[in-house]
Amino acid sequence: MEYGRIDLESYLKHGHYSKQAIKTAFGGVNNLMKELGIKLNMSRMEDKETVSSDIIYIANKYNTTSSNIYRKYGNYSESVITRLFGSWEKAMDELGLECRKKTYGYDYIINSVKSVFNKYGFISREIIDDECEFTY
Repeated sequence: MEYGRIDLESYLKHGHYSKQAIKTAFGGVNNLMKELGIKLNMSRMEDKETVSSDIIYIANKYNTTSSNIYRKYGNYSESVITRLFGSWEKAMDELGLECRKKTYGYDYIINSVKSVFNKYGFISREIIDDECEFTY
């Protein structure tokens, strides 16, 4: 929870139950939030201009167009970007940004995952997405 808000990414990072456990018990994160009386953070009414500004801000701040970095620090979910632009790559094209596509070698991936395992003692999709340059 950051600045009085909670979202799925924050919960997966700091929460104690898996996304599947929440889905089984409540039908999803949004239903859990309603049950707890917590205002939902994501609006379905985002406009392209506002989302575009946020993408450009994050790209400039972190000097990268990595979708992983945007998911970590940006204000809008992947589904919002897909709804508005069609895909991350199409958003980059439309905004005139070079899409960062990097191929990671076998040894780099193995070493990164081993490092994460040594740090946490286990591996999960959320930890790989949060700690590694590549996504699960």
